[in-house]
Order: sequence, then structure tokens, then C-alpha cells
Amino acid sequence: MEVVPNPPHAKMLFPWLVAGLGLALLAILAVSLLRMRPVDAPSVITEAGRTVASANGKFAVALYQQVATDSAGTNIFLSPYSIATSLAVAAEGAVGQTRDQMINALQIPHDSVEHIHVGQKEIRDSLVPQLPPELVARLTDLRTRLQTANDRTTSLAESEVERDLIYKSMREAHALAKEINALNKGLSTYELNVANSLWMEQSYPYDRVFLSAIEPTYGKILFHSDFRKQPEAAREAINQWVDQSTDHQVQNILPPKSISDATKLLIINAVRFKGAWAEPFREESTKIGPFRISEDSDVDVSMMH
Repeated sequence: MEVVPNPPHAKMLFPWLVAGLGLALLAILAVSLLRMRPVDAPSVITEAGRTVASANGKFAVALYQQVATDSAGTNIFLSPYSIATSLAVAAEGAVGQTRDQMINALQIPHDSVEHIHVGQKEIRDSLVPQLPPELVARLTDLRTRLQTANDRTTSLAESEVERDLIYKSMREAHALAKEINALNKGLSTYELNVANSLWMEQSYPYDRVFLSAIEPTYGKILFHSDFRKQPEAAREAINQWVDQSTDHQVQNILPPKSISDATKLLIINAVRFKGAWAEPFREESTKIGPFRISEDSDVDVSMMH
């Protein structure tokens, strides 16, 4: 996907078009930096991965049916993958009937439960395999600098300073975008961020066996927080972490006062996808047509033809 600087202001001399599709999906588990898939990257899916992939599909359908029933007449936007990942982590820490109910909800065969995390990891790695650390670090740094340059250009334009300063900032942004695009060559035309973490009340005991079970798949994702005495500070720290982990596309995942002194553990998961259409839709093909909103009522909306 080609990266271009953001347009600084409507009053600027040069109009810019920013192409791409941004989609941020989130749910309540939260560590991946930006990763893009090489075109020829091999993906290895074992029987564990196929079993979990099949279960994820069944879970998504069952989840949608339940949510659609509970939210009849409203729009629905959710990420079954995020919810399944969160529930799998929670099930690892559960026992007895509670664990059985979670596994049943996930549609995982009981003779394959021990493969659930391995399967989830294979699925994730097939979509976002690791790039060389130095390339990840370089792309992350360039994107941060590009965002700073875009923000500075917008600020300069709004303050109506001399155009030479604005153009200088714009040239810097273009140079950064050009370098990012050069590094992106050979990579696919999409980006996928998956951020996972556990946030635990610092005074609450935890079982090291639980962490040993999930760390091989999700990494060291446990953070200790002071939910009892500083719940709002903890909430802001979590929001900042998710914001940084998703290239600033998922913000304020936790609303004010969503954490109380009774909170013991938060499982955070945030997913961000950004990709270009294989065959971009032509804007001139948009037509106005009737959209039925009930048995006896419809409205005119823009439709893709």
C-alpha cells in the first residue's frame, strides 16, 4: 500500500488524495508492532491450526446469531477473532464447569483443547508473520516521524505562517512517505496489528502455571496495575498502550469509570486492519437506489454498482 502525506489544510495549494481502507476492530484481552506480510512468506498450518480455524468459524456464526437476536433492529459490528482469543485466554485460567462452558462456547473439540493456543498462534502467524526486527523498527520510526510531520504541516497551515515553512514541512513529509513506500516494496498491500495483554490488580495473586501456558503464544503480556487506588490512571495507561500498539487507530478502548476498585483482571484485545482493494471501486459507479429498512418502508441511499 502506498503511503502519502495527509492533506494539511483546505487552503493549501496542493490537494492530496489519501487512498486505502482503514478498519479498527476491538473487543474486551491487549502485543504486536506493525507487521506486514511478505508476498512469498510461507505459512505452516498443522492439524491444530485447522481444528482451531474450523472452530473459530463455527464460533463466529453462533456469536453473530446470538448477538443479532439480542440486538434486533440495530447495526452490528464485532470481531469474532478478538472475542475468541480473549475467551481462550480466560479459559486457560478457569477450571471445572466454567472451563467446560468456555470451551463449548468456542466450539473446540474436547480432545483438542490442549492445541487451542498453538492453533491460534498458527492462524495469526499465517496472517502476520515476523519481519526482520530492524525493518519493523525502521518502519515504526518512519511512520511516527511522518505523523509528526503531517501534524506540524496542518498546524502551520492553520496558523497562516509563511508558505516557505509550510512547504518545507510538506517536503519532509513527502520524503518520509517515499522512504516508507520503498521499504514496503515486496510486502503485501495490507497491514494487520493484533494487540493482546492482561492487566491485573497488583495486589491480586496469580498462578505462574497460567502464564507459562499462554506466554509461548501471546508473549509476555501481563501488566500489573493499581486498580484499587488509581483506577483512572490504570485506565489511561491501558488506553495509551492500545493506541500505540495499533498505530493510533484504536483509541479510548476503555471509557471513563470502566475500571473500579473491584476490578481484578482485564483481558484486552485490539485488532487493526488496513488494506487496499484488489480491484478498487470506481466512484463514478455509485448510484442512488432504494434500501429497504422494514417491510413497508425504504430510503434512498448511495449504492455500489
